[in-house]
Amino acid sequence: QNIDAEFVSFKKNKTETTILKQEAGGRYRLLIVDDNDQFRTIIKDMFIVNYDILEAANGAEAIDIIKENSIDLIISDVLMPEIDGYELCKKIKDDINTSHIPVILLTAMGEIEDRIKGIDIGADSFIPKPFHPKHLITRVEKLLESKKKIRELLKISPWKLAENVNGLVKKDQIWLNKVAKYIIDHMSDPNLDSNMLVKEFGISKTQLYRKIKAITDHTPHGFIKKYRLRKAADLLKTSDQTISEITYETGFNNRSYFYRIFKEEFNCSPSDFRSTAV
Repeated sequence: QNIDAEFVSFKKNKTETTILKQEAGGRYRLLIVDDNDQFRTIIKDMFIVNYDILEAANGAEAIDIIKENSIDLIISDVLMPEIDGYELCKKIKDDINTSHIPVILLTAMGEIEDRIKGIDIGADSFIPKPFHPKHLITRVEKLLESKKKIRELLKISPWKLAENVNGLVKKDQIWLNKVAKYIIDHMSDPNLDSNMLVKEFGISKTQLYRKIKAITDHTPHGFIKKYRLRKAADLLKTSDQTISEITYETGFNNRSYFYRIFKEEFNCSPSDFRSTAV
């Protein structure tokens, strides 16, 4: 694998990159996949100051790392032993546990057919080698910024999933809509929790947490609570039910707890909310 002179120059004279942080204040975690140790190190040095970095020498190693860690973005070479970049990308995008993770493919193969293949299997970006370091840095920043905007939108209004959310992977939108429908259909059950979602959707508790958190910035518990509170607010505005009836219909079996989290969400009590909505 030839390493372009620009990379060597970049390694000696590191430029600053935009620091993108997640809502919780933590750093984004990148996974770099390449069988060339030197090239992998150079890529790592571009991002190590502002991002947490994990490394894999091939697609098989990458899959093991992804299973055990929460990854925000993957940068992968295409030509690798065992599992190449194309196959790795396909496995990631075909698996509902990981389909939300952006993938950038790097390759010395510059033919248009290669780019089309990358896009067809779901790659979020396809960058031919050699490339200027700033090109890769900018693509990483843009993809993470898009991901952050989606999270900010869905954190406030997760029901926007019912609409076409620009930038959200279609597979993820369909899956999350199914989760949302299940929550709505079982909302009156006070026992509705992440365990029920795990059982219904055949996903581990860890992966459920990672996926919902990665896309919406909510924990599964927070995601359920958000839908309960929105339903309660809708009923307060549109129905004649008592607040106690609404409390239990939306799955809250503790009136004082309902009052407290409703006020946290809407900055007023349920009764004040109802009076201002009239």
